[in-house]
Amino acid sequence: MLWRTIALLGIAQIISWGSLYYALTVLAAPIRQELGFNDLMIFGAFTLGQLVSGVVAPALGRRVDRAGGRDVMTYGSITAAVALVVIAAAHSLIVFTLGWLLAGLAMAACLYDSAFASLYQIAPDSYRRSVTGLTLFGGFASTVFWPLSHALAEMWGWHMTFS
Repeated sequence: MLWRTIALLGIAQIISWGSLYYALTVLAAPIRQELGFNDLMIFGAFTLGQLVSGVVAPALGRRVDRAGGRDVMTYGSITAAVALVVIAAAHSLIVFTLGWLLAGLAMAACLYDSAFASLYQIAPDSYRRSVTGLTLFGGFASTVFWPLSHALAEMWGWHMTFS
């Protein structure tokens, strides 16, 4: 049962890390080309999202400690979907940045921190092995999402790739 949970969390981590973190490295060039944003604008918006993630993480961590990670991670996944749609719809720096601020909320809720805390709550005696297994899954996020993001952007453009 635990390994099933790890596998499902692992797939969620691949998708979350891939879409919220790694896809931008591939999609920055088409964004730059179409919208005329420079790297400071593109990665500055992403960095602001990271800042938001760091600010809200303690509160989300307390929520995971009180009630478990399921609700927090579900909220994070829904927020991630909304954030990616906002980013995909962006034609201005303000909307693009707003999307990354929402993505920051999602990152705090659905990346490793919530998953690790959840694993500890589920199986404290197997925590180290569980985290190792989950981290191995998560390590495939760039392996999957760099080529996937590139292929999708080539076929449908960066807007559709993010949505």
